Amino acid sequence: MYKIAIFNDITDIRKDVFFRGMVKKYKVVWITERFYQKHPEGNITFIRAEYPNKDIKSTYLKKLVFELYKLAGNIFPRILLHRLPEMPKFNHKVLENVDFYFSDSDYSLFYALVLRKKYGYKFKVLFHDAETLPFLNHRHALSKYIWKIINKEVDMFIPWANIIRNKEMIEGVEPDRIKVIYHPVDSGIFHPSDVSKILADKYRKNKRRIILTVGKIEVNKGIKYALLADKILKKESYKFVHLYISDGKKLEYYKKYAKHLGLEEHSLFLGNIPFKNLNEYYNLADVFVLPSISTRTREEQFGRAIVESMMCETPVV
Repeated sequence: MYKIAIFNDITDIRKDVFFRGMVKKYKVVWITERFYQKHPEGNITFIRAEYPNKDIKSTYLKKLVFELYKLAGNIFPRILLHRLPEMPKFNHKVLENVDFYFSDSDYSLFYALVLRKKYGYKFKVLFHDAETLPFLNHRHALSKYIWKIINKEVDMFIPWANIIRNKEMIEGVEPDRIKVIYHPVDSGIFHPSDVSKILADKYRKNKRRIILTVGKIEVNKGIKYALLADKILKKESYKFVHLYISDGKKLEYYKKYAKHLGLEEHSLFLGNIPFKNLNEYYNLADVFVLPSISTRTREEQFGRAIVESMMCETPVV
């Protein structure tokens, strides 16, 4: 049985489906800053990772020293990078008998490559990439240095969409070091099903059509344009309600913006819904809308909510 080290702090519960598959099949050492959950299945050991830079917060002098150190790291990356306070720290001896080291973080990937070289560890390094924009991480000397090493020494890149694979090839990664593995969607959760009378009565009153959007309430998710479309539908006298599920940095801002547009009864922000309950909302909706837009530093990578909606046989825009 393979032994895998996973370096990841899960913030997106959808990724849990991907990682749970590994936990069921292999022995796993999970290196994490915070424990997401302890899986009931599989052979799993949690190792705490720490970031020294998070302790630098008490005085202006400490912050100044930290910033000067980062600046010096840009000038002398080969010498100072290993000691940079942003580098994760953990008990790396757990990697002695590991077959694969799996991560989606630039610093943790670089640290693994340094440890492998310094201590002669035999594990293969796998990069679970999610970025679509070429050279986005090369904006200053330190990052450029890190990614030069990563692109050269990582054993296998595992993007989860072809657009990510194309980005990696533009950055100089050889095609035989790239394997696209799409994110799975749990058919045990997402499938056509009946909707509870309570939920239907709550949102379908007066025979309203239901529009659904699931995704972080952020600028790049195009929420502004969805609200402007809601305003047009209201002006055209359509009977509808648009449900927005999730939270985000702009949640309160867009709530106020919806009120400014006079959409208090038509555009409802429900916040986070338990993941296991999302299926009922997909089945409740007449149409799912993903109004994502591209910005200078961000674009939609794949859109798993689209697949979840399609698995519930709900039409997608």
